[in-house]
Amino acid sequence: MSSGEARCAHCSAFFTCGMMAPPAGGVCWCFQLPPRTAAPTPGSGCYCRTCLEEQLRASAQPAAPAA
Repeated sequence: MSSGEARCAHCSAFFTCGMMAPPAGGVCWCFQLPPRTAAPTPGSGCYCRTCLEEQLRASAQPAAPAA
């Protein structure tokens, strides 16, 4: 992997993480997206843009009423 390259914890796709790319301490593209409402699983790693956006859309859906 090259500097700044990460692997998605969900789909295993490679993507560039601005936090890992030079210069150290950069800002990643994910900071441009709304924060996740569900807490990430510790140690699970980052998601690629596609998977993160999909998860954000799913979490924005209203919950189905309890039966």
